[in-house]
Amino acid sequence: MRNRSVTINPTWMCQLQRNAGITTVFVTHNLTDAEEMGDRVVALNNGKIWPEMFENRRIMEIVPIKIVCIVR
Repeated sequence: MRNRSVTINPTWMCQLQRNAGITTVFVTHNLTDAEEMGDRVVALNNGKIWPEMFENRRIMEIVPIKIVCIVR
């Protein structure tokens, strides 16, 4: 399977999932997108929740982390 870059409209996606009444897990490296889309946001570093990331956003420039937002 080829790797494709897809752009998703966050407003449309949130509205769609809320209208459907489902929970969605969205994984991104973009904290701004996660905060706009998610009801809850979690930072992962090597598969573990990393709460300290939210205390210092500059960490994101140094350490490659994944941001998971949960929309319900």
